[in-house]
Amino acid sequence: MPGDLRMNDYNADGVVDTNDKVVIGNPSYASNSYAFSLGVQYRNLSLTVMLNGMFGLSKAISNNYLYAYGTNTSTGFMLKNNEQKDSWTPWNTDTDVPIMHTAETDYYKTTSTYSLRNSSFLRLRNVELKYKFGEALLDRTGFFESVEFYVNGNNLYTWQDLPSAFDPEAQKLEVYPITKRYNFGCRFSF
Repeated sequence: MPGDLRMNDYNADGVVDTNDKVVIGNPSYASNSYAFSLGVQYRNLSLTVMLNGMFGLSKAISNNYLYAYGTNTSTGFMLKNNEQKDSWTPWNTDTDVPIMHTAETDYYKTTSTYSLRNSSFLRLRNVELKYKFGEALLDRTGFFESVEFYVNGNNLYTWQDLPSAFDPEAQKLEVYPITKRYNFGCRFSF
């Protein structure tokens, strides 16, 4: 029907079936990864930043996310997928999102270039801002060797082509938010 995904008949036998499967996308495991960190210090104040990422990998997004029939309730579906708000209709023909179906078909179970997504990313893994008290103040107390106050955060931002509801490092692309963590604290050395 209009708006459906189009499958290619690669072996030209007139039927689109499992005999028409071809290799698409990149591997689903990280074959290319990188990380780097930066740091600056001015007097007693320092800032460190760590980034990491992967490229050249693809993962299939779950049918539960992509298609309306993949979840038990309409509420669950709406919470999972905002892409479907832009699905094909006779009034919205300029879209990459196929027409919505209410029943599951074998046609949509097959991994395709629509369900397989580029999972490359760059993540702001860690940022820490630290203040270290000077030796003159520490000498007056005579008790501490060093005292530092810090604030840091983990998984603060991820640049990716995937929808933001996905963690590109997860084994399966299901809707699960990336956990961010913020810490405030102090370190004492005796």
